[in-house]
Amino acid sequence: MKSRLISLFAVAALVILAWSPASQVQAANITVKGGSCHALQFLPTTVPEPLHFSDGSIANPTGDSRYTVVCDVPRQPLAATATAGGFYVDGTNFPGQQTTCTLASFNFTGVFLGSQTFTESFTTYDHFVSLPASQLGTWAYIALTCSLPASGFGSFIGVTSVQ
Repeated sequence: MKSRLISLFAVAALVILAWSPASQVQAANITVKGGSCHALQFLPTTVPEPLHFSDGSIANPTGDSRYTVVCDVPRQPLAATATAGGFYVDGTNFPGQQTTCTLASFNFTGVFLGSQTFTESFTTYDHFVSLPASQLGTWAYIALTCSLPASGFGSFIGVTSVQ
């Protein structure tokens, strides 16, 4: 009798769980520090001077020209109902300097899907960039390139995906 009662409760619990609505899964924010990014160089050109890594950020120590760094941006797939995905790009500039960044999306075969470019001249910035869902498919890859001011007058701190 006792085992029948337990079996009955187990079946009832399964029926209740089957009828209850599924909970929504929330994607996590993913942050990449600037120090994990790399110099963007085209062979056979070499980096004129090593980039400066400090406290997780990256800066351009060259005295006469801007230099571009590139970062892979990991992210969660968008929810089925999402119309866009967002990213926050953080950095610093000395007064009078500016940093230009491009967030680009590519499909799994390397085909370009789209991009957004912005320029920041604030001394500290936390810039929001949005890409439409059509550019952020489940298998899309995201890359961020930032052109840093010369002489260490700006640094790239990091990027966060907020899917």
